[in-house]
Amino acid sequence: MTQKQEKGFLESYLKKILDFEQNYAPYLCKEDFAPLPEDYIPMPTPEEERIASIADYNGFDGNLFRSLTRGDNNPVSPRSMRLLREQKETIPKIIAAINKPPDKSEILDNCELLTVTQVARILNCSNNEVYANNKSGNLPLPMQFGANTSTLRWSKSELLNWITAGCPARQKWELQKQEKAV
Repeated sequence: MTQKQEKGFLESYLKKILDFEQNYAPYLCKEDFAPLPEDYIPMPTPEEERIASIADYNGFDGNLFRSLTRGDNNPVSPRSMRLLREQKETIPKIIAAINKPPDKSEILDNCELLTVTQVARILNCSNNEVYANNKSGNLPLPMQFGANTSTLRWSKSELLNWITAGCPARQKWELQKQEKAV
């Protein structure tokens, strides 16, 4: 699902909540609230599961959207009304998270090759400082890809080992690596 589709789906879901809140909630009375039985087990609809998955993916608690539906006509309860209010407050935050541009300096656990921006994040410096330190031989040797030699990537494991070794100059680092290999 694209970001545009996710946003549209979330906006549609939010509209349903707002419509319910405006058209039905004001007319509910105490008799409309059914107590939840002891053996209550939430059974999310496909729509609720879809929004829950979007919430989970964007760093929010998807269980907030999995907790409303029951197998029997979903009677209104104080708990379900509270969850609807929480959903109403959370959905705009999820949409904002979808709209936020990705953090290019984020380093994923399974990422082995690091960009200049990611190296700068690890070293707590600017991209320009990474380029300058690379040019002056103060960083481990990067890999260059394709015809565009400005596309640089560093091995994450090598960079972390280099930091552990005290950040020696490239020439000294290469000698240390050769000595360890022997």
